[in-house]
Amino acid sequence: MYIDSAYLQRTEESNIDDIEQLFTCSICEGILNKPYQCKICQNNFCEHCIKEWEEKNHSCPMRCSNYSFEENICLFNLLSNILFFKCQKGCGTIIPYSKLEEHINYTCPNVNIQDFRQKFEDLSVEFENYKIRFETKKYTNLKLKKCYENLIVENAEIKAQIRSYENVINELNFQKLYDLGEINLNNLIQRIDKNIVFEKEDLIDEKIFTKLNIEKIKRENNILNRKNERLENKIKLLK
Repeated sequence: MYIDSAYLQRTEESNIDDIEQLFTCSICEGILNKPYQCKICQNNFCEHCIKEWEEKNHSCPMRCSNYSFEENICLFNLLSNILFFKCQKGCGTIIPYSKLEEHINYTCPNVNIQDFRQKFEDLSVEFENYKIRFETKKYTNLKLKKCYENLIVENAEIKAQIRSYENVINELNFQKLYDLGEINLNNLIQRIDKNIVFEKEDLIDEKIFTKLNIEKIKRENNILNRKNERLENKIKLLK
């Protein structure tokens, strides 16, 4: 509801300089009605004005970043104590700030049936819009819940695949280690076989060398024996 500052009544409590500027909504430019405050810039707005603005623009009117709004209860209590208004419907009643909306919409003698019907229609439209928003959010929440459940299932499947891949990798690594160990073992066996062959060949060569030496010694021994026989024959002749 728009509160026109023209109906503001000056009293001892509300005798404040520039009261319209201090308590004016920067959106509708009327007196603040149920003030809401931006936590960032500390500016105040009417509840209806700021909710409608945020729904359409998704921002603060002062272009604050990371904005958020909250009900300014302290300011509402202050306005309730110092502000009074003359009834906008012409009944002449002076109404305190906190009772202004109730008086104009319901208790004023000049409120007629047509006003009630219009108010009822407005509330009906607002209720229908609320139902639509509620159903939309409910449907969105169900979709999000379903997506979340699907993500949980997909996450479990991915974890299972990762475990499977890890098992395969471990098996492959084990097989590679096994193959490498088998290759190293075969290489070692081949080296051992080669060493045995070399040792056998060395033994054979040594035996041949020894046999040759024995034969040479035998030949030399035969030569010495013959020389010895000759000497013995010469000695016999000399006797």
